[in-house]
Amino acid sequence: ALIADATRAGDGGTLVLWSDAATTFYGSVSARGGPEGGDGGFAEVSSADQLTFAGRADTRAPRGRWGELLLDPVDITLVAPGTSTGPNEIETDTIELSLARSNVTITTTDAVATEPGDITVNDGVTWTEGTELRLTADRDIIVNAPISANYGGVELTAARNIQLNAGISAPAAGLGAGYAYGGEAAGYTFPGGAFSGGYYGGGGY
Repeated sequence: ALIADATRAGDGGTLVLWSDAATTFYGSVSARGGPEGGDGGFAEVSSADQLTFAGRADTRAPRGRWGELLLDPVDITLVAPGTSTGPNEIETDTIELSLARSNVTITTTDAVATEPGDITVNDGVTWTEGTELRLTADRDIIVNAPISANYGGVELTAARNIQLNAGISAPAAGLGAGYAYGGEAAGYTFPGGAFSGGYYGGGGY
């Protein structure tokens, strides 16, 4: 375990695991706020190429705001438990476990030229804590399975398109797409999904 907890009053610390080629993580990271006050900290597990993540994070704060877990590969697909076949596939129960103890951000905004920087959701994600799941893609976000938060938030931001083939439901939810990607038109498609609980809006190209 990697631990950067505040021991009394104070914010949780910062933990960063990063590689040029491949990061594999099966452990736990903890950056909790102090029991007498303070916010949760920040933990990052990332790679410039391949990321294998089956760990867990805890950035809770008993008397403050919870912190954040950042996962930053070049592409990522969320898949059903027990079905991951290799790097850049994260099983959804892993994400749900971290959402029970932390806000979670998955981003591909530093994707290399040989990778598109897409985020694909192929299995449903559901959680009950008031935490936020943020997906930020260097190109497209494709949602093929429902994302549902009873009390938390969902924020999807894509440089090009967001395609909802399944529903998104959360008290606080937002979509943002269409911010310059190689001069290609950008926007949203809703062929099989529903969007409730928030806002959506895009930019130009």
